[in-house]
Amino acid sequence: LILLDSLLQEIKMTLLNHLFSRSHQDQAVESFLQDMFLHMTPYLKCCCLVSKEWNEFIKSKIWRNKKAKKYLNFKLSKCWTSDVPISKTFIHLGLPCITRIACDDEILLLSGEEPEVKKVHVFDLFSLQRTVTLELEKKTKSKNEVRFCIGSNYFCTILTCDKWLNIWTKSGVFKDKIV
Repeated sequence: LILLDSLLQEIKMTLLNHLFSRSHQDQAVESFLQDMFLHMTPYLKCCCLVSKEWNEFIKSKIWRNKKAKKYLNFKLSKCWTSDVPISKTFIHLGLPCITRIACDDEILLLSGEEPEVKKVHVFDLFSLQRTVTLELEKKTKSKNEVRFCIGSNYFCTILTCDKWLNIWTKSGVFKDKIV
């Protein structure tokens, strides 16, 4: 059964590679591949990782193509205007209140400030699990508020009154502090 599955995967990849090579000379094949990727919009990022050829095709024929970009913008605005998310997942946060939120494709940051404790909760968006809770301050009657920003490989937290900045990996490991 595993051998059969492996053989089927190889046949699929061979067929797709053949289509990619034909797409350079055949407009209809190129159009077919464009349509195929446009129907896989939630997975475009993953498709870019399959091979250099897939990545280049998606960059040039999807992202840099006016017609394809127009379709993607329409699809995105349709989701926004209809208030229907592309997907829904419910996770129990167990937080008394949420005062700030930020996310990218990998992590979700929530600040759950209480009068004496300033925390940032880091959630992994792939596993939908809380990876770490960072206690930034534990002080009675603090006027600090938590702010954060996500970069490509890290995120930063700052307490507004104390004005110190911490830099963390996306998994919540402390990297550096700027005072």
